Amino acid sequence: MRRWFVLFLLLPAVLFGVGCASGHRVDYSHARPDKPGSTFLFLGLWNVFSKGLDDVAANLHEEGYHAQSLPGPDWRQVGDQIIELDRRGELRRPLVLGGHSLGADKAIYLAEKLRGAGIDVDYICLLDATNPPRIPANVKRCHNIYLSHRYTDWFPAFRGIAVSAASPETELVNYDVRYAQDGLLSEPDFDHFDIETDPGIQALMTDLIRAQLGGNPDFASIFPPNSKTRVE
Repeated sequence: MRRWFVLFLLLPAVLFGVGCASGHRVDYSHARPDKPGSTFLFLGLWNVFSKGLDDVAANLHEEGYHAQSLPGPDWRQVGDQIIELDRRGELRRPLVLGGHSLGADKAIYLAEKLRGAGIDVDYICLLDATNPPRIPANVKRCHNIYLSHRYTDWFPAFRGIAVSAASPETELVNYDVRYAQDGLLSEPDFDHFDIETDPGIQALMTDLIRAQLGGNPDFASIFPPNSKTRVE
């Protein structure tokens, strides 16, 4: 009962995205010239539940790709910078967005902001989005990794759920980890609050983003077999 009381107190912050932008800048200084792309990963509530995304960004960083893990409230500022980079012809493609929990929701909000500016998003990789809007039509591909909870997914926070797309042209995969049939994910020992720290989840996200940056191979070969994967 105490845990549910705490979650109830946190609910307004989750639903309305309470937080402070930190003013991070898009930084390509560590990216190798031969490694294409821009990757922005957004952390969840108060930037304390999603630190595993730092590891995903570090994995890509070590390989020479641009990758930044950023506070969720920074999505508007990052959007303004992406728009300016695109205007100047300096935006590195493919453009990849992602996030965990509330940060996943923010990645979708950013995609919608870019849609308004006429900018396409090549790829979104979501992890346990909590209260996500539809994926906007300017997104070419979206992979949504989440862990379903049969009895509590009605609660509009602290969960992972399937997403929908505004356009049938968006390649959408909803991958419920609970039904993974082999590999590191077949017996999940995590929940919404620490899913992004799991080595199997981190490896899956890194592999998917690397595949997008490297030229769009067969993504089906990256996902472990799953009895309820939805490809749309």
